[in-house]
Amino acid sequence: MQYALLVGTVVFWPTLIIAMAVLRAPSRAFVLAGAFTFGAIVGSIFSLMAAEPLIGRQAGDARTYFVFLFVSLGAIAGGLLAVFLLGKLAGYSLWRRP
Repeated sequence: MQYALLVGTVVFWPTLIIAMAVLRAPSRAFVLAGAFTFGAIVGSIFSLMAAEPLIGRQAGDARTYFVFLFVSLGAIAGGLLAVFLLGKLAGYSLWRRP
């Protein structure tokens, strides 16, 4: 639970600020930031579960760095996939100004 809260806090607020600067529409920026954050949380959890069998048992700091890189890339991919799917469901690009 704390992991999801941490990822949500670290990802949501910067994404919301960037989306507000680009879109200048609070409701669309909030939806975009929420979708990206939800996708990042789901992507990081799935990539964390997949990291153990893929990376395996290594000693020392190398395993930590590999797991961190793998989970970070999974979070980015999950967020981008969520925004892409939301754009497909909405029928228009979410990054365009109204």
